[in-house]
Amino acid sequence: MEPVLSAERIDQLSGEYAHLKASIDEWIARFRLRFAQQDAIVHSLCFGAVYSVPGERYLIAQQMLVKESLFHFVVDDAIDDFKGTLADVHEFTERLHRFILEGRVDEHPVASELVGPLDAARRAIESVRGELRGLVRSERILDYWEGLVSETVAMMYREALLRAGEIRIGSQEYLEIGELSICAKPTLLAMSIALDEPAVCDELERYMHCIQVSGRIMRLANDIRSHLRKPADVVNMVAVLDQERRVQRGNPKSPSIQQVRASIRSSQGELAALLEQLESASQTAKSMIWNLSSINVRLYEHQDYRDSQPLGFAAAWAALQAPSTGQGCDRTP
Repeated sequence: MEPVLSAERIDQLSGEYAHLKASIDEWIARFRLRFAQQDAIVHSLCFGAVYSVPGERYLIAQQMLVKESLFHFVVDDAIDDFKGTLADVHEFTERLHRFILEGRVDEHPVASELVGPLDAARRAIESVRGELRGLVRSERILDYWEGLVSETVAMMYREALLRAGEIRIGSQEYLEIGELSICAKPTLLAMSIALDEPAVCDELERYMHCIQVSGRIMRLANDIRSHLRKPADVVNMVAVLDQERRVQRGNPKSPSIQQVRASIRSSQGELAALLEQLESASQTAKSMIWNLSSINVRLYEHQDYRDSQPLGFAAAWAALQAPSTGQGCDRTP
């Protein structure tokens, strides 16, 4: 359940939201980033960042979450516009890695019309990397983050091929792709670095497992919403499960959408247990990981952020308190 916020607390968070959004709008303009439904996406990301790690002293961490996420939105749009095949995945992602993360402009992996958007993304993520270098405790962690960025881009590409009908996969492989393509791992790690989170160095593997489960929850919540909006046109976990059942010709005990809702609930229980097992993680970091997945469940339950109008924190919070329409995910326990 979401916390009860007083009017005074909502005013305070509204101020934090406005400060964060103004800084992000300036950053977007500086790097000339372009992506679909820009205003709605920026609003939702800023809302989620302030909700998950409230407090003016956490502004840099909030910015890291939003900046990193926006980079992935720009790249995802470019990948959707790139027409390739499964055979192109390795070469495309390797060249994109060298172009974006190593700054090798001669390695641009796509057609000329996409040079502008991806060059803007390259300069933007370069600035993020520079900020992280000044914050990170170990160069090893920065290298690990770069690997996650590259891995996430690769999974975005595979997901685009899946949507285009170039490949067909089962539910387990789909989930493995979706946990990564939702970009939770690099974005939450960047936010954690900005928080100077000790668990990043002390128990990285277990900490990243928590983030991966959080990403799974976000992916499944996204998939329920996309299925309810466009059940015949979108590849998602519900559609993949339906396809598996048609192939198996079985008689499922419950519809696929109920199975996905059950997976969200079980993943939430798994995440809660994993967070409890972390030994060195701060409560701020644990709350961040939990809150980001829970607020995504609520956002997808009530609306699709790509269709929403830009709102301030107070209006968005009020919208989330409205009774569930029953069209999205179950409420976070």
